[in-house]
Amino acid sequence: LRGEKLPSGGAAEVGNKAWNLMQLAQAGLPVPPGFVLPTGWCRTPRDPATLRHALAAGIARLEAATGLEFGSARRPLLVSVRSGAAVSMPGMLETVLDIGINQRSVEGLLRLTGNPRLARDCDRRLVQGYAEVVAGLPPEQFDALLHAAVAAEGVATERELDHRALARLAADMREHYAALAGAPFPAEPMEQLAAAAEAGFGSWDAPKAVAWRRLAVTWRARCVA
Repeated sequence: LRGEKLPSGGAAEVGNKAWNLMQLAQAGLPVPPGFVLPTGWCRTPRDPATLRHALAAGIARLEAATGLEFGSARRPLLVSVRSGAAVSMPGMLETVLDIGINQRSVEGLLRLTGNPRLARDCDRRLVQGYAEVVAGLPPEQFDALLHAAVAAEGVATERELDHRALARLAADMREHYAALAGAPFPAEPMEQLAAAAEAGFGSWDAPKAVAWRRLAVTWRARCVA
């Protein structure tokens, strides 16, 4: 959050992405408010209750800074979980967008913005992204639903789907999620956030991230030699 002291550990403590954003905020540039769980959380076992407490404290500070409320039916706060290492690893660590959307807050977002398409597309994007990144469900099946919706509406791309088509698509994706996961899509915003945070931490050990670090070490060794 703006006005707070920069961490003494720099990028090694908070990740390169957060460190750069913190410096921009300190310089007075218009960076949206956010909070960071330090990189140390990746190196020790995480107690679920402790993680939820830290996330709830961060959300409370964001609510105070923005005047929005997580999960609200009138002025909903949506957040993104983004992962960052001390050294940039582009595309290797996971991100989940639009966390906090459910059947209650999507109506609040519509009233807040006056943009029904934006609200319905945020809903669809959360379900699709969460299914892949957090639940580990096959992305191809959700892509197929998206392509089917585009074809049914007779449009060229998903950007041309109107809010009604997007609402139907989000509902179809929720049904598909429940069938594949064996449980309904989580509606409670803090449950979404905690699971997305765990997925972000877990992405450090994903095969593509491990392979990237191995290749990076080899490349640096060759450069030095």
